Amino acid sequence: MSLGPYKQQFFEHLGFEPYPGTLNIRLSPSSLPIRKKIDALDWIRIKGFSTDGRTFGDARCLPCRIGTISCGIVVPGRTHYPDDLIEVIAPVALRRKLGVEDTDSVTVEVGH
Repeated sequence: MSLGPYKQQFFEHLGFEPYPGTLNIRLSPSSLPIRKKIDALDWIRIKGFSTDGRTFGDARCLPCRIGTISCGIVVPGRTHYPDDLIEVIAPVALRRKLGVEDTDSVTVEVGH
């Protein structure tokens, strides 16, 4: 997600250039019905591209916030993520900015 064509599209659609790393969040069992609902929302398509003989696939993203930080939930097109995991991009290193450890809880608010 940190390659130029991806970064440009994230900037156009989310308003920020993502930090080169993601925060993977394991959802609590009580959050799984909400995850199903957000899957039905209108996601933003991030188009794949080819460069130097390599092909990079599509992804989809959904604007969200963690506290006051604008973020995006990202789902790569070629990867099947388990239902209880989301990958979040942001303009900052989320783990460091939020001061979270592996077992800490965070609240993700979908939309802007």
